[in-house]
Amino acid sequence: MLLIKNIWQKYKEYIILIFLLLISLIILLSNNEAENRKISKISSGGFLIINSLSNFFQDIFSSDDELEELRRTNAELMLEVNRLREFSLEVEELREIFHYKNQDDYPLIPARIINKTVSKVNNYFTLNCGTDDGAATGMPVINHHGLIGIVEDATEKYCLVRTLQNSTLKLSVKIQRNNLDGILTWNGNNLIVKNIPVQYEVNIGDIIVTSDFSTLMPPSLPIGTVKDKEKNISGLFSDLIIQPYADFVEDNYVFLLIIKQDKNIWKNLIK
Repeated sequence: MLLIKNIWQKYKEYIILIFLLLISLIILLSNNEAENRKISKISSGGFLIINSLSNFFQDIFSSDDELEELRRTNAELMLEVNRLREFSLEVEELREIFHYKNQDDYPLIPARIINKTVSKVNNYFTLNCGTDDGAATGMPVINHHGLIGIVEDATEKYCLVRTLQNSTLKLSVKIQRNNLDGILTWNGNNLIVKNIPVQYEVNIGDIIVTSDFSTLMPPSLPIGTVKDKEKNISGLFSDLIIQPYADFVEDNYVFLLIIKQDKNIWKNLIK
């Protein structure tokens, strides 16, 4: 079989040429016009048959190794395209971060999230920076969208961040439009600001920022917007549902704000 394959691939042009020459010779030797037409049809059909047989034999003689190599190449190209797509998204995020860093007045430490510990009520991030890079307990963590959380602990190379989506972290916040103050917490499903008197004006879409009274955060760090209002059982107060600016699932690059906090205040407020 291998011998036939090699002969066919090496001499198939000559074989087809000889066949066509024989057909042409037969036509030339024939004086009957009707016979000429008949032979012409036969030769045309023969050429098509030979061409089909050529393709057929080529498919048969194509080795399994060649097909496997083509499949492997297609799979590698698919993976490469997917990697390029991921790189494109990452470059876009880095471009936005760089633009934000150039506009911000706070001294910042860039970092990358290397692990996300996710649960219903308490969520933590691990960053690839530590005390060797200037990180310290109590530093706010932000990205180019908004507030992420606060550094709970730091080693030489890494630090642990208690995110906003953590029921043990309570922040003093305000509505930027009218300076209405409240306490931001995580209830396992949403960020909420509880017990806002119903007579106070709160609109859907109002911007929530850190309060001037916060002892954990500098003032006016963006957190999110009011997504919904829910009256509690008494009917005298409302709970505000907050849509955070930061995407705690997709975002991977953050900054630490270099500010110093009183360690005793930190320990008392987040216990």
